[in-house]
Amino acid sequence: MTLGMDAWITLAVTVVLLIALVLELASPDILLLSAVLVLILAGVISPQEGLSGFANPAVLAIAALFVIAAAVTRSGALSFLYPLMMPSNPGGLRESIARLIIPAAAISAFTNNTPLVAILTPVVRDWGGRVGISPSKLLIPMAFATTLGGVMTLIGTSTNLLVSALLAADGLGHLGLWEISVVGVPVAIAGVAYLIFIAPALLPERIPATTGNGASSRPYQFELTVPRDSPLHGKTIEQAALRSLEGAFVAHIHRAGELIGPVSPGQKLRRGDRIAFVGDHQMIDALLERGDLVRPVDPSAAGEPRELPIFHAVVAAHSALAGKTLREVDFRSHYDAVVLGIHRRGERLESSLGRTRLEAGDLLLIEGHPAFETA
Repeated sequence: MTLGMDAWITLAVTVVLLIALVLELASPDILLLSAVLVLILAGVISPQEGLSGFANPAVLAIAALFVIAAAVTRSGALSFLYPLMMPSNPGGLRESIARLIIPAAAISAFTNNTPLVAILTPVVRDWGGRVGISPSKLLIPMAFATTLGGVMTLIGTSTNLLVSALLAADGLGHLGLWEISVVGVPVAIAGVAYLIFIAPALLPERIPATTGNGASSRPYQFELTVPRDSPLHGKTIEQAALRSLEGAFVAHIHRAGELIGPVSPGQKLRRGDRIAFVGDHQMIDALLERGDLVRPVDPSAAGEPRELPIFHAVVAAHSALAGKTLREVDFRSHYDAVVLGIHRRGERLESSLGRTRLEAGDLLLIEGHPAFETA
């Protein structure tokens, strides 16, 4: 049996589509719609057949699930579960995995697992660093658990909805919400049990670049100010011993609205200068111990203790912080915490911290009260 022209065209379009998806030549939706358009123009399928999928109830249901997932993401509706799923003292590795993946699997039974994983990944990665557990030992079980949770109900994953629509199209009727639970729930329970009791021995130990206390060693940009009574007034960068620091360097200086940079060793310092450093966040304490520099916002000035815990937080894609400056959101008053530094994928920030517009993916170094963890 030989293939007809329509079959060869379909095969060629499919191969080109797969290659384009692998190479990420464009977003998947554009590539898929382009493939359908080519098949329509080639006469392989009719316009009615090409567009009929948009009227499929399953597609509309999947779209509705994405709306629900977006609402959960934007509202932070899951944040109240974080203390339960990711406590400060989780116990052993198996207990930590169990606390994390059991709620994750249950939630994914009623929402799409892709945005759920996207929401939890940065939080789980930071939690693993704080409690001394390799993120790979937490993220891999979480990803599988959300997939297992999706098989428990009809709306747990888009695949279930598409199968239900195909059954209805063949006259077999739609699946009920709990119809697949008879098989899905036992499978999910067995899978979660495997992830808790057996998988920990097989999971890779991928340790990210960290400092001794588990905090990330990636470079941050942070600022310190030359106070009015500082002996650094009138001295050059080299005379102030700020030229050859171990773990940080002077990026630029903010002076009365003027940006000075790149900073030469002969650049003189003045009272009120805000010096922007780039380097390990532990250098903040090392520089403050010198006694001639202070933070732009000094927590002790407001009667707060000097020793407060340090947190790392990632700006989510749909966060209210994205696209705004720390001053615009009044970060200190709203969260009762201070942003000490910002890491942005190795980029140099030209504006001061307070005037830098935050972007999704920015990693913030935050000093705040212990209650900030659940804020």
